[in-house]
Amino acid sequence: MNCNTATDVAFSFTGFAQRGGRTDHHADGWGIAFFEGHAAAVDLAWLLVYSDPWDRDATLDLALCLQHLGELESACRFYGIALVIDATDAYCLYRIGECLESLGDLEQARDAYRAAIELSRQDPAYAEVAQQAQRQLDTLT
Repeated sequence: MNCNTATDVAFSFTGFAQRGGRTDHHADGWGIAFFEGHAAAVDLAWLLVYSDPWDRDATLDLALCLQHLGELESACRFYGIALVIDATDAYCLYRIGECLESLGDLEQARDAYRAAIELSRQDPAYAEVAQQAQRQLDTLT
């Protein structure tokens, strides 16, 4: 479970526990770990990415940890890698836009937000990402 805000672990774990075999086949297993802060989680995320560079979820977790630690250029790189792994993931483009905006590269941030909005049109699951990207884009124009 990856959250950037406080969450109800009992509620979220109910859905997460379904991954134990009810919702899909998980031959490599699954697990849960609790960390206080992103600095503690980044070591595990690095290990997971190192052990399986094609694990999109681990790559996203690492990018998110790096972003929250202020390592924005590295975060952009790993969001980009996650986007290569799954080129339909508008969330990666939105997060790249956030990093670029924080780095002061507003033109590239606008491009990333626009790309996130465009990609979101292909999958209704990304409707919220499109709305967030549009809000950010509106503040930059």
